[in-house]
This record gives sequence, C-alpha cells and structure tokens, in this order.
Amino acid sequence: MKMKLTRNETRILKEIAKGSGRGIGDIVSSLSISNASFSRILKSLKKNGLIESEKRGLSKRVFFSENKHSTLLKTLLTEFAHVKFEDFLSGSSLEILYFLSKSPLSRKEIVFHTGLSQKTVQTKLKTLREFGIVFSERGFYRLNERFDLLKDFLLEFRRYLNLKVAQEFAKDATILWQRDEEFLIKTPEPKESKNFFLTSITAFHKYGVQLFLPEYYYYFYSQRKKKLNVEDAILHALLLDPTDTRVIMSVLLLLEKQKVNSDYLIKESDRYQLSTTVGNLINYIHAKGKAKPEHFPTWKEYEAKAKEYGL
Repeated sequence: MKMKLTRNETRILKEIAKGSGRGIGDIVSSLSISNASFSRILKSLKKNGLIESEKRGLSKRVFFSENKHSTLLKTLLTEFAHVKFEDFLSGSSLEILYFLSKSPLSRKEIVFHTGLSQKTVQTKLKTLREFGIVFSERGFYRLNERFDLLKDFLLEFRRYLNLKVAQEFAKDATILWQRDEEFLIKTPEPKESKNFFLTSITAFHKYGVQLFLPEYYYYFYSQRKKKLNVEDAILHALLLDPTDTRVIMSVLLLLEKQKVNSDYLIKESDRYQLSTTVGNLINYIHAKGKAKPEHFPTWKEYEAKAKEYGL
C-alpha cells in the first residue's frame, strides 16, 4: 500500500482537526464537497486508519482514530493550522517525504527509492522547497527539522500500512523486521499470496537442510523481488535470533551444502544489521572452528552434524 493522501482528504482532515467529533454536515458545508464525494473520501481515510465515525442521535460525527500515526497527524495539523498542507501533501509527495525523513538524498536516490519518474520527483521537490518543507544543499535534499512531527507521522504511517498488509495475509501475523515497504513476518499457519515468500528456517528444507521443525512459518513481503534465493533465506533466519545455536548450525550446514554467493550475503547483511554475524560465520568456516564466537557449535559438533547430512 502506497502512502498517499489526496488534496480533498487533507482538507477534510484539517477540518476534523479543528474540533472533536465534527458533524459530517458541518464539514461538507464548510468545504463545499458533495455527500457522495465525502462518503468516498471517508472510506479511504478509514482504510488508512486515520479516522473513525459514529452516530450521535440523528447526526453522524467523525474524529481522528487512536492509531499512533493518526494521533501524530492530528497534532501536526493542529500545531501548524496555518500551513496549507493540502497544497503539497497530495499525490506522491508523502512517498518522497518518507524517504527524506530517514536521511538526506540526492534526486537520483529519491527516484530509485520511490520508483517515481524523474519529472514527478523534480516537480514535487520544487513545490516542497517553495513551502519550506524540504531544503537542498550540495545536491542533497532533506526534511526541514521544524517538521519533526511530520517525520514521526510518516514513519508510523508506513508501519501501520505494513501491518495492515501483513494482517490481510494472515490475521495473526506478527512483523519481526521491516524496512520501508518490505517486512518479515511469522504466522502459525501456512499461507499463499502474491509478494509473500516463504523464507527463513521454514524454507531451509527446500535447500536440503531441516535440523528442526520450527513453531512458526516465516514469510518475507516484497514488491521489488520476484523470488528469494538461499542467501535471503539465510539472512532472514539470522534475523530471528543470531544467538540461537540451532539456527547457527542450520545456517552453517546450508553454507556447506549450497553454492552460496558470499559477496551478496556480505553486502545484504549490512541492510539487516547482521554484518558481524555473517562475518563470524565465514571466519568460523575458514578457520575450521578455531574462531568460535559464543553460541556457535564446536567444530566437532559441526562436523558430526555435517556427516549426518553427507557433507
């Protein structure tokens, strides 16, 4: 799900932020929006976890939900009531601002991360700079620190959307790791759906290693990837618990059994903050157990288990 708000959605949110439990008739009248349009917008805002509605007597009222991203947005719109957010938050601006909220980026990097065209990024950045939301320096763009609330909202909005996608896949899904639109989940039941890939220790059997039966099924969600490889499964297994000896043993067996791309493994490990663990695994194998970190099996234990697997 993309982070997106339309101009009218932002206008309505600003009206709701003016007072608790605004009546629908009030808002429709203030903004000159038809009832049909308002109903469509209301549905979209509810889907994004931003507002709730309830009937009080003969009238229906709307208010911000208690979700964290919604609360942050309400505070932002209240504290900066004079700012015309509807003029620059619509369309794909939220996606651009989300990535800038994490770190300064060049225009080329913004295009890469958002998947937007160069022309769209250029146009949106121009508008954001005019409103003082974004600054540029030496070819890099950054979010104005004055709008830290906007940064917090964007990060929480992304987390909310990820959780919504995960729970649409499996109601009892728990997100274990996430970065932007990609995340790793666990669920007690096997599932199948587009963009969800079986991974981690529950995918090890596909590569000829199954040291133990895991309690959960693990899936990685990504719209960028068409499939996962053995290196991805290894990294996702280590994400669960890099200090679990059973996981370490399973990974060591997989490294021996499969032709693993070490360069890819090392490069991607940084993305998951697993550089030290992956480095320890490689050193352990090269030194034949002499460089043994805590939680790693002894070399004799590893050799005995490898022999069971015909390695």
